[in-house]
Amino acid sequence: MRSAGSLACWRCFLTGSRGGVGISLLAAVAAAAIFFRNRVPHRYGMIVALGVGSLVALALMQLLGGGVGARFSTMGLSDEGRFSTYRATLRMIWDHPWLGDGFGTFEWVYPAYRTDDISLRGTWNRAHNSWLELASDGGMLMAGAAMIALLAAFGVLAHGVRTRRRDVIVPLAALCASAAGALHSLIDFSLQITGYAVVIAALLGAGLSQSFRSGRGGGGSDRDARVTVGRPVNADFARQRPAAAGEAI
Repeated sequence: MRSAGSLACWRCFLTGSRGGVGISLLAAVAAAAIFFRNRVPHRYGMIVALGVGSLVALALMQLLGGGVGARFSTMGLSDEGRFSTYRATLRMIWDHPWLGDGFGTFEWVYPAYRTDDISLRGTWNRAHNSWLELASDGGMLMAGAAMIALLAAFGVLAHGVRTRRRDVIVPLAALCASAAGALHSLIDFSLQITGYAVVIAALLGAGLSQSFRSGRGGGGSDRDARVTVGRPVNADFARQRPAAAGEAI
């Protein structure tokens, strides 16, 4: 488990994504603080846990985030034309608010809304905001339904983190990973990458399935499932001597 976590952290820095690395570190710090919340003093424990986690995150950024830091130095917090693309996507949504332009049509519809302050170099085949692109392609109804479903899933996962006493790491990991993916999708298109979306969907499904405590109620279904160990039903009959010939049984 530790090796898998170290490998995931290392590969996260290799992507060079500024938003991805920052949000992933933030989610990791939040997950660690929540997981150890009952093992630290109640008064200042959470603050200390968040502070220590933040220091570890900054240390990792200094040790492994050379490429990310270089992108911050050369490009700043935002790429050229990103906010102009957001405004253009909002105009696309305004023109077709309910049903959108059709899934997969962003690359073809966007040039009609592209403004002069956006560089002509390259092709914008993504809005770099998955939620805006979903609303422009599928309409506000589709985007609203997706957001409501995701918020409901977050609520179920939070319930699991709060109530479970065993294996709480499963809903906690699902909550932090899916929240990180949803936040990163506000500034990029991480959830539109198949490999990333499959992992998030698997974690989300596992977390939802483990978000409820297995109670002992329910009309005796647990009692029926138990195996009672004792003498067999026919134990007395088996101990009787064999009947002699001609003896009534």
